[in-house]
Amino acid sequence: MKKFHDRKEIVNSQIDMPRETPACHKDDRIFSENLPLVTRIAEDYHTLYPQMSFEELMEIGKASLIVCAQRFDAGRNIAFPTYAAWWIKHAISQVITRRK
Repeated sequence: MKKFHDRKEIVNSQIDMPRETPACHKDDRIFSENLPLVTRIAEDYHTLYPQMSFEELMEIGKASLIVCAQRFDAGRNIAFPTYAAWWIKHAISQVITRRK
């Protein structure tokens, strides 16, 4: 596993993900556009729970971002970042609760 020296390296390494097929272009765009949201939430939770590593919080956040991108329904009249923030916070909170 690659070791990162700071948080910006982690974020930048994820933004430049290669495109596999044209069909996944939309999901990749949603993922890369909302990665700063994941970073901000992970930083907030890392401040509150320093026993959780920032990298682990990022992984949880990225996984939940993928899930919420698949489940998002634009017809429900809610902005995607609002929906994604709930999913990310919920996933991180579940992991923290399980560890207590």
